[in-house]
Amino acid sequence: MPQRQAAKVLGVSQRTISNDCSESEQKLLTRDEKEAEVKAVNAKLKLVKPMPAPDRYGTIVIDPPEMEKIKRDVRPNRVRLSDNDG
Repeated sequence: MPQRQAAKVLGVSQRTISNDCSESEQKLLTRDEKEAEVKAVNAKLKLVKPMPAPDRYGTIVIDPPEMEKIKRDVRPNRVRLSDNDG
């Protein structure tokens, strides 16, 4: 059945039929095939050597910038426990 006719019978656009048909033509992988594919990609990633951190440190820690606390009235009946709270 042509896609145009199928779309009319199903009450959808021809583009929907075309998209669905192209998706069904894609190769469906079994669990074992997918696992082998992922292992191959991971093996390639293991071969890539990361660049060392500059200077004498081996780790770079990225902290977010200091931000102003946004005061909200989310729980207006909440009792503060200390001066540091809220």
